[in-house]
Amino acid sequence: MRPTRRTRILCGLLAGLMAVTCADRQRRNPLDPEASNPVEGTAPLRATAGHGQVRLAWDYTLFDDVAGVRLYRSGGGRERVRTLAASATGLVDGEVLNGTTYQYSLGLLLDEGGERRLDEVAWATPGPGVVWVADRRSGWVWQISPDGRSTRFAQGRFYVLSALALNRADGSCWVSDERLAGLHRIGRNGALTLRAARLGRPGSLSISRSGELAWIADLESRRVSWFVPSVGLDSLALNEADASFAEPVGLAAVDQACWIVDRAAGRVLLYQRDGARLGEWHGLDHPHRVAAGQDLSSPAWVLTAEGTGAVELTADGTLRALDLPFTPVLDLCVDGATGVCWLLGEDAVAAAGGDGPSVALPETARGGVRLVVDENGGALWVARGQDLWHLDAAAAGAPTARLTGFSGLVDLVVDPGDG
Repeated sequence: MRPTRRTRILCGLLAGLMAVTCADRQRRNPLDPEASNPVEGTAPLRATAGHGQVRLAWDYTLFDDVAGVRLYRSGGGRERVRTLAASATGLVDGEVLNGTTYQYSLGLLLDEGGERRLDEVAWATPGPGVVWVADRRSGWVWQISPDGRSTRFAQGRFYVLSALALNRADGSCWVSDERLAGLHRIGRNGALTLRAARLGRPGSLSISRSGELAWIADLESRRVSWFVPSVGLDSLALNEADASFAEPVGLAAVDQACWIVDRAAGRVLLYQRDGARLGEWHGLDHPHRVAAGQDLSSPAWVLTAEGTGAVELTADGTLRALDLPFTPVLDLCVDGATGVCWLLGEDAVAAAGGDGPSVALPETARGGVRLVVDENGGALWVARGQDLWHLDAAAAGAPTARLTGFSGLVDLVVDPGDG
C-alpha cells in the first residue's frame, strides 16, 4: 500500500529530528518557536522535573496512521517501556526518585505494523526545589524546574523588575516592581496576586527564612519598612524602620531583624523589628550587595568598592575585611546549610576565605550577574543575561544544565523545597 501524505510528513519529520541534537534542544529559548517540532500541529517530547515526579508532554495526534505511542525510560538502574494509545499526549511519571536523572524517548506504532523510533530525547532530574528568575527586559518572572532543564510557567508582564524574594514558609515568590505601588505574590502553583502598599518606588526586598517578616526598601522615599507576608489581605500594612537612609539598596532579613545597606551614606545597619539598632557600621566604600546566614548568630557579608572589596559583619559589632580570591566580585550568596559564603567573579566562583574551594565558570557563563546556591543539592545557579546555568559545585563547577533565550536576567531565588 502506498504511504499516505501524513506518513510522508512523518518520515520527513523523523529525519528532521535526527538532525537536531538533544543537547541543543535542551538549551533553546523556552519561547523559541524553533524548539517546537517543524511540522505544524505537532509537539516534540518535553520532560519537566518536579518533586518526586516528571511531567511528560508530546503531541503526534496529527497523524492518522499512528496506532499507539511507546514511551521509553532509562535511569536509576532500570529500563522501562510503556505503551499508550495513539491519542495520548503526555503523562506524569510518579515512579521516580529525587536526584536521579532519567532519559525519555518515544516510538510511534504504525497501523501498517512496525515502529518508528523518534530520535528526540528528553532528560529530567526530579527534586523538591524550584527556581524563580526575573527577566527584566521581557517583564516576565519564570518558574524553573529543579534541574534547570525546562520552564514550568511564567507570570508578568512587569514594568521594571527590581527584586525577587522567596517565602520559604509557603514556597511563594514575591516581586518588587519599581513602577507599582505594591508587591506581587506568585504562589508555587502560579497564582498571581497584587498586594497594594504605599510605596513610591519599590526596590530591594527580603523575607526571613521562617517567612514571619518581610522587608522592603522604597527608593523614592528612601525608607525601609517591614510587613507580615502571611497575612492574606489585599493591601500590606507597612511598618517603617525608625531610621533615615540616603540610598537603601540592599536587604537581608534574619530572624526578627534585617541587614540594611545604605550605599550613598557608606554604612550598614542591623535593624530589629521592635526598633532597636543592633549594630551600625560607618565609613564603608560604596557598599551594595549583602548576604546573610540563617540567623543572627551567623555573620553577614557585604560587597564594597564596586566589588573590589568585601567585609564580614557580626551582630556583636565586629567588622573584618575579606581577602578576596579575585576582583571584581559581581555577586555573593550564603549557603544556609553550611554557612559558606560564595562569591561570583567574572571567570570563577569561590567560597569566601583564602583557602575556600573555587570552581571555574564555563566560558559562556562568564560575566554572570547573580549567584544562588541550592542548600539541599549543593548546586550553584548563575544568571547571565540570556542564560541560566546549573553547576555542580562538588564536580569543579561542571555544568549540568543551561537554559537560554531570556532577554535580560536580573535576579533569581532558589526554593530548596524544605518549607
